[in-house]
Amino acid sequence: MNELSSAPPAFEIPASDPRLAQLLHEFPAAVFSERRYQSIELMERYSIELAVDLSRRLNLIDQLNEWRSVDELCGLLSFQPRFKFALRWILERLIEGGCAGARNEGAARSYRLLHAPWEPDLKYFRTLGLNIDPGNAATLDLLDHAASLYPAVARGGQGGDHNLLGPQGVSLWLNYFHNDNSTYAVNNWVGAVLAANRLPLDARSGFWNLGPAAVVPAKFCCSCLRNATFCPG
Repeated sequence: MNELSSAPPAFEIPASDPRLAQLLHEFPAAVFSERRYQSIELMERYSIELAVDLSRRLNLIDQLNEWRSVDELCGLLSFQPRFKFALRWILERLIEGGCAGARNEGAARSYRLLHAPWEPDLKYFRTLGLNIDPGNAATLDLLDHAASLYPAVARGGQGGDHNLLGPQGVSLWLNYFHNDNSTYAVNNWVGAVLAANRLPLDARSGFWNLGPAAVVPAKFCCSCLRNATFCPG
């Protein structure tokens, strides 16, 4: 596709809907703070920018001037079959960005560009994410590392699992699964509040017998248990 790149969609984070606070009243205010809301919105846009960047690096653009399925694209570009899931993710993000469309024919789903994607600006959105919350670096670093592996994985040059869990990947995962990473920790808070509200009072002493895999969620649950608001009875 030789047409000029389109302008990127505007990115503005409106204030969260006041009704959200009513729906989330049983959670601590810090769990769904305005900063966390902005971080999640930023990550959504960052993932779209990554998808646009990858669509260029993987030479998808020239193949999407007509309707193509994931299977067809893998065949045309000599991608490994195991890359289909990641390729589908890229294409769906292009749809969210407004530069691609999809159609379903039975069980088959095909994709086509509506217009040439814009030039992604990952550096700008990364800086914006760090300004919102420095803790967002953990998620951004992991996303960048995973995206850097896609071209080689797509063509069979290396295994994604091996590299994501290699020496560099392990440290990135450890940083991601940390309480300081708000876009990850919010999941623990949700589970912890629900668990604390359902845990009988006489069972709390046994709560400490959890295995090591539950340490991070357990910290959140213990925090909830210390707050009478979330303790039944």
